[in-house]
Amino acid sequence: MTRESAIKRCFWQFMIANAIALLVIVREEVVGALSPRVFGIIGLLLMVTGFAFLTVRFRAINRKYQPEELVLDPSDPTTRKKIVWRVRQFQAMVIIMPLFLLYGLLTRDGEPLLALTAGIAVNLGITWLFLKALRAEKTKLRRLVIEPLANKSQQQTTMKVDKA
Repeated sequence: MTRESAIKRCFWQFMIANAIALLVIVREEVVGALSPRVFGIIGLLLMVTGFAFLTVRFRAINRKYQPEELVLDPSDPTTRKKIVWRVRQFQAMVIIMPLFLLYGLLTRDGEPLLALTAGIAVNLGITWLFLKALRAEKTKLRRLVIEPLANKSQQQTTMKVDKA
């Protein structure tokens, strides 16, 4: 099994388990066995356990399989294209997220301060994560471009020394 297939399998397991759990709690709420408050609490617990499940599984997958991003092959022409594409996506998200925040602040209609603060914190946190990922991708791109140039200049100097 490859890393990609392990990740897909993990997602499918999560999606199926989550769908079954949601169907059960929605049915119980519709029948009247659960109050809306208990339904919300169980839904929140379901999200937290899903996050914990995905975190544990992804860490196990990363330990078992070497991630593709760590292996940069300068001779592969698609490597640079992939990294440039990811850099552009992250740049777009870094621009869009503050616009989402601004729109949310301009269109608020008396929401409680706690909800507003939580929304701002989540938006800024996601923006920070995009910035962190953008820096990592730019570092990979720089390493991919600079290392071959450094190797090429070293080869040229050794050739000059050999000729002399």
